[in-house]
Amino acid sequence: MGTFRARVIDHLVLPARVSLVAGEERSRRRAGRTIPAAVALQMVIDTGASRTSLIPGILRHLDTAAYRHLDLHTASGTRRVTLHWVRLDFPETRLAAFSPIAVAPVEMPPALAGFHGLIGRDVLRGWEEWRYQGRRGRYLIRDAPGLLGWLRRWL
Repeated sequence: MGTFRARVIDHLVLPARVSLVAGEERSRRRAGRTIPAAVALQMVIDTGASRTSLIPGILRHLDTAAYRHLDLHTASGTRRVTLHWVRLDFPETRLAAFSPIAVAPVEMPPALAGFHGLIGRDVLRGWEEWRYQGRRGRYLIRDAPGLLGWLRRWL
């Protein structure tokens, strides 16, 4: 079971790493193609975003294959995007990886220019617990039930 606790400064930030999914790595290795290095990321947790997104430069670096098209609704309007399959790891946190996960290429707004993407509800839904403690100024993520998780369900 992985757990991550962090203090909140300005944003809910989660360190991550993105790479190709295992099947894509195998097929590139067999074809003699180069495999791009995984990229370390600083992601912002956005409970209002339904989909996890990455800045387009990272997806260009990974040279991921297009998955499908959809209309993405953001604060700046609606636009057509192409989803890409990636592997999203959280090595500094001990949380389980998401592989594969479909992400959308989206530029970050100027206020979030120092970050590489958003963690949306598609990932948040995959965790057992996500809790923001406002008065303490911190948050907690668990990817599986804790030691007393069964008790919490009955209370």
